[in-house]
Amino acid sequence: MYKFLLLLNIVLQCNLLIAQETPFSQCEINGDDVYIKFHESCINSKDESCIALAEFKDFDLASVIKSGLFTLWERDGWTLQKIGSHSYQLHKKLIQFDKTFNLEDKFKIDMSHWNYPLSEKLAQGSSDIIDEPAKISSAGNIEFILKGWQKAKKVILSGSFNNWDENAIKLIRVGDKWKIRLKMAPGIYEYKFIVDGEWMHDPANAFMVQNQHFTYNSILVVGKDVQFYLKGYSDAKKVALSGSFNNWDKKGVSCIKTKDGWKVTQKLPPGKHFYKFIIDGQHWIIDPSNQLQERDEEGNVNSVIIIH
Repeated sequence: MYKFLLLLNIVLQCNLLIAQETPFSQCEINGDDVYIKFHESCINSKDESCIALAEFKDFDLASVIKSGLFTLWERDGWTLQKIGSHSYQLHKKLIQFDKTFNLEDKFKIDMSHWNYPLSEKLAQGSSDIIDEPAKISSAGNIEFILKGWQKAKKVILSGSFNNWDENAIKLIRVGDKWKIRLKMAPGIYEYKFIVDGEWMHDPANAFMVQNQHFTYNSILVVGKDVQFYLKGYSDAKKVALSGSFNNWDKKGVSCIKTKDGWKVTQKLPPGKHFYKFIIDGQHWIIDPSNQLQERDEEGNVNSVIIIH
């Protein structure tokens, strides 16, 4: 009996310690997923360690957790899971965010909460910046095409890039197709065609996401030209670039030899990408000029680049 009471007391003390854990909140991007992890004591807290929850005050997470039905809860694409005795995580797909994804601005995250060195190296891409996500332009970088529908009187393009405007972007009939060319900033966008008032996803685009109406929006990823540079290795016969953006292709993308190194330009969408250089087809190395690194599930260290 004494041993039982002693064991019970230890359990109660452990539970008390767990309940008094130091509050924490942190944001992580893992592949195509965004996670906001937090201790329940951070809900409605003004503590600096709880800053990652600052933008979720109106979610009333305390009531959701108290109800016990959080596994069925969803709001604005966010879902909630329990990951510890008193800790939880909000989860959302990166692709569900509008336009380019600036994590620091979106969640006001303190850099110390990230799980890798934060001397963040952002891509030095094209300086061709436009004020709006999308503008009609004959010299645009993206062309939308809807084939067929010859009897239609009007076809409209609507999406997250124009706040789902139902009138602004009208396609032009060209033969048996409807077309429009836009100048678009790098980003991940959702869109649909409106054919004589009827909404439809792009039948030529298999990349889709379900919306709140239980229909589907087509997804468009507009990449940004990013230059990768490896200094030295003048004795190498060839250098290639491989990463999460090309499924870690063993051949990689061939780099061009310069006077003092190797370089290659790759088009990447917004988000976090992992990469390495391949020397003479055998030796895989991280980028020595990039301090932003992260281990994968197998323990390998990869260079990281974040595109905004």
